[in-house]
Amino acid sequence: MNVIEVNKIFKKYKLYDNNLDRVKEAFSLSKGNCYHKDFYALHDVSFSIKKGETFGIVGANGAGKSTLLKILTGVLTPTEGNVLVQGRVSALLELGTGFNMEYSGIENVYLSGTMSGLSREAVDQKMDEILSFADIGDFVYQPVKTYSSGMFVRLAFAVQACMDPEILIVDEALAVGDAAFALKCMNHMKRLVEADKTVIFVTHDTQVIKTFCDRALWLNNGKVEAIGDSESITSMYTQFIFSDDGDDDLYSTSKELNENNEIREMEEMGFENCIRWGSKKIQVTNIQITDSNDVEKKVFYWGEKIKIFIRAKIHENIDMENVGIGFGIRDGHAIDVIIGTTLESGIKYMDSAKGDTIEVEFTFINILSQGHYSIAAVVEERENHIPKYHDFVEGAGIIQVVSDEKIFSLVKPEIKCVV
Repeated sequence: MNVIEVNKIFKKYKLYDNNLDRVKEAFSLSKGNCYHKDFYALHDVSFSIKKGETFGIVGANGAGKSTLLKILTGVLTPTEGNVLVQGRVSALLELGTGFNMEYSGIENVYLSGTMSGLSREAVDQKMDEILSFADIGDFVYQPVKTYSSGMFVRLAFAVQACMDPEILIVDEALAVGDAAFALKCMNHMKRLVEADKTVIFVTHDTQVIKTFCDRALWLNNGKVEAIGDSESITSMYTQFIFSDDGDDDLYSTSKELNENNEIREMEEMGFENCIRWGSKKIQVTNIQITDSNDVEKKVFYWGEKIKIFIRAKIHENIDMENVGIGFGIRDGHAIDVIIGTTLESGIKYMDSAKGDTIEVEFTFINILSQGHYSIAAVVEERENHIPKYHDFVEGAGIIQVVSDEKIFSLVKPEIKCVV
């Protein structure tokens, strides 16, 4: 069952050079006298979200994310197209919107509840949970105009998150507040997901999208660039923001779109079912994952030594001063658990030139917990700590970790205990 259906929506704004042009057009007797330019914040956007699905939306500033969310929450209406939303929506957009600065915190809780369609009795039932979540003490009885920015954010988040929404929209709200409060917010989001609520995350943090979301949508200049599984979409978006021009052959390697903007697999350069992108000036040609005896394996025990060998070929003469080879190990949520590069190790390939191959072997003790992990192979150029990728191969290898004992954390390093 779809709880949100967005069908071919457009949102057009009229842009004027100055207020006088706006007045001239308003009082013009001729329809041909136009003093504005049309700007489409959204252009032919369509997608649907199922009940209980966790859906992510990514995009650069100005991509149309805020406009889309305001349409979903009913703040704006589309110029064309239609939107169907089934369920009570609670939106964490601009935290505190609708608060009366003269009212106390308690009074604003009731005000927000009423605006969300809840009765005073329903708000009373949620009051203890809201106040406990906000944790601002007796300040709840003071006017919110006296609050610090941190207290204001805490109360605003608590009000929206604890109102038992059927559909929750979160727009960068988890980035506010101190670390402890951000963790509390994240854990609350997890509980909502486990309770089969429909949650929409809008954020620049691709790790949040990969951790929480089943699917994701990438908006670019008001248009749907791609829709698909969260790992693939965030990889495409990461490629986009790290490319030189923002349009560097986005789908030229290992993923591309079909007619329905869904992602399909393709094979290239011998790496099957990989997402692969970069400048192609240097490309990975081989990756081997072995044990301490140089035997290629896919299954490793905790505590066993792992070797990752990567070879790359240089296709163009470039300055190798800041070029390095690296790997990343990602868990089932596509979260980077272990990362290693030659750059951090101080290895240089200064004398290498076009036609040469460069290689490295990484060795480490396996501290990963049980499960399956994917390996990414990377050739990057890093200047002023800003990476530029010549080749990024996600899913270049897969390993499974097993253990004779249950490991309750993501990693388990060897820890010495002294009593």
